[in-house]
Amino acid sequence: MDFNSPNQLPYFPFDGREFRLEMGLAPLAIENWIEFDGEAGSQLRQRAELLRTDRDQVLQYLDEAEAACLQLNRVLRKHLIQFLPGEVSGRVDEIRVREAGVVLAEPQTGLEALEQLAHLAQEDFCVLSSGDQLRLIAGLVCFPSHWRLAEKIGQTSDEIHSAVPGFQQRLSVPTNAVLEKLLPERPVWRINWTIHDSDTLHTPGPKSFPEGLDANGVLESTWLRIERQTLRRLPETGAVVFTIRTYQQRMADVVRNPLRRERLAIALKSMPEETAMYKGLQAILPLLIEALKHR
Repeated sequence: MDFNSPNQLPYFPFDGREFRLEMGLAPLAIENWIEFDGEAGSQLRQRAELLRTDRDQVLQYLDEAEAACLQLNRVLRKHLIQFLPGEVSGRVDEIRVREAGVVLAEPQTGLEALEQLAHLAQEDFCVLSSGDQLRLIAGLVCFPSHWRLAEKIGQTSDEIHSAVPGFQQRLSVPTNAVLEKLLPERPVWRINWTIHDSDTLHTPGPKSFPEGLDANGVLESTWLRIERQTLRRLPETGAVVFTIRTYQQRMADVVRNPLRRERLAIALKSMPEETAMYKGLQAILPLLIEALKHR
């Protein structure tokens, strides 16, 4: 990770090997759970506006999530005060978020606790129930990558990922094992990626690449979108918190780095057809591959 290079994404999940479906989980130092960067002000304002104008789109809550959401809010407040004091001030019961320009008293309900997450961090949050069959019981997702929170609420991990090619055969068992064995003191993280048709962060609907796009213009008209995802179990309720932190960059700027261009090309060339279809890239993939040949 390098937040000091404004012209590069802080994460790049391509290592020069061919495309492969894997969990790619790694241990996460607890102090690195939440990330702030130079986009914090604009993103926090956008999150607040989305909560006001598209509440049902970005927020879903089941009553059983009450205790978990209250605890998540407290854990996040304590984390920000301890590890990101430059971004917040005050106390756990009355915290001020500098870039958001808000002062938040402690929430009185789980729903209020969930809503406040939009002002406290750039990350999106999903809350999974404790127990044998973990289900999505609450979510604050302002920046979805072509999926709708309302369609996923109440579902298990297998149900949420049912459309992912190869998930049931290769990742269902290890994913559920990780979720069941996750310890509060041992969070984990991974990187996910896709390619978007714009730099809009709030994209619940399907992709729509411009018509008439060719290899000459495709790199200027597409964006590499990176999701830094973490999993953390809350100590008292046992609920699992899944966070999604989104970064993106225009493809033309990504491939200015020769090594990144080479590694990205290898991954795109080896992507299975069913994966390209799932990611909505079947039409654009040949153009990207062709464009990378001539850079």
